[in-house]
Amino acid sequence: MNLKSNLSARGALGLCLLSVWAPAARAQLQTAGELLVDLNFTNLTPGDLPYIANGGSMGGGFEALGPASSIPSVRVTPQSGVKALY
Repeated sequence: MNLKSNLSARGALGLCLLSVWAPAARAQLQTAGELLVDLNFTNLTPGDLPYIANGGSMGGGFEALGPASSIPSVRVTPQSGVKALY
């Protein structure tokens, strides 16, 4: 066995041993609390969207500024039928 394959075999063996001896990681579900900004496009009617209300705890909303060509619109995607902002 040459040096390169010997090092590869040692690395693989070390990785196997590490995976056996390492404690199992357990993730816990954590929530960040209430949302400050909550924009839900699924309830909107398709078309131009010059203003959208913020459903989050911060309240208020977002207004589109600029020329008419820069106003975003809500469209339904043809493949999945999901509403999205364009």
